Formats: sequence, structure tokens, C-alpha cells
Amino acid sequence: FDATSGEIIINGLPISMYKKEELNKNISIVLQKAIIFSGSIKDNILQGDARASDLQISEAASNAQALEFIDKKELKFEDEVYQKGANLSGGQKQRLSITRALVSNPSLIILDDSTSALDARSENRVKEALGKEYKNTTQIIVAQKISSIVDMDEIIVMKEGKIEAVGTHKELLSSCPTYIEIFDSQKDNGG
Repeated sequence: FDATSGEIIINGLPISMYKKEELNKNISIVLQKAIIFSGSIKDNILQGDARASDLQISEAASNAQALEFIDKKELKFEDEVYQKGANLSGGQKQRLSITRALVSNPSLIILDDSTSALDARSENRVKEALGKEYKNTTQIIVAQKISSIVDMDEIIVMKEGKIEAVGTHKELLSSCPTYIEIFDSQKDNGG
């Protein structure tokens, strides 16, 4: 899609200067509702980069915290996945989807509430791996839980489809009523 206003710049060039194939190769997206295909676990991961080596697959799975469940499978990466991942839990689907996105070592990764089905420990480990192993990857994280974005360089608070505030966690806690309200409600609920 073309921008309806303004322009999108990547590495100093308008997005229109890039070929679609080049963009697809360098950008990965993980949605909250993971898209899983029938086949093997490895087949699903290779959708992210068909040329990925076994080492790249294993490293991506480790960073996505997917090895925790893959190693328990009888056939490991060759274990069967049913259509839409019917034989996987929500968290397993999300971790498999994150693995698929990471295996290509993208320049830009968009995570759209993609850790919502993970327990807090797994979510923290994924965040740590993204911060350490993918520190040169631009990360856009869409989240409802402040714990998912608290360490980000810049946080954009949206309200009713419009940007209400932009800043760090600390800045927003001192200046944005909506952010403070969300933070307080999640703090009280253990989030």
C-alpha cells in the first residue's frame, strides 16, 4: 500500500525505491493470531527463509523459546503440525511463528501482540533474546501489556486511533494520563 499522507523512508530512501522482493526478504511480521501450516515444524519455520540452515533454525527456535516444546516432540523439528496448528497450544503457535520471523535475520521485525499467549518467563526470555541477538534489527512492537514494551527506545501511546503521546516509559509515566492509567491498572492486576 502507498502511504495516504507523508512518506515512508527506509535507510534514507523512499520505500518506493525498493523492490517488493527486497522488502519481503528484510521485513518479518508476527501476528497475535499465529498463522501455522500443516507439515512439519521445520516446514513452518522454513516459510521464513527457505534457505536457512539447521543451525539458523535451531538458533531462531532457541531465541523464540520454541526449543522448550520442540525438544519434547518425538521427531523434534520433523514432528508433524496439523492444519492451523490444531495440535499446538496458543503459546507454542506464537513461539513457532516468532521462530519463522527470526530465521531470516530480518532488518525490521513487527511483533503485533505476538507474545500474548506466552507465560511471563517465556515472554521475558524472548524479549531478552530480541534485545541481545537482534539488537541491530529495528523492532516495532504492538502490545497491550506495558511489560512487553517497557524497555523500548520509544513508545507511542494510541487513543481512539490517534497518537496521544510519544516517549520512553519513564517520560510517559510522568506526562501521559492514558499511559499512567494503563500502567496502574496492569500493576494492580499483576501485569
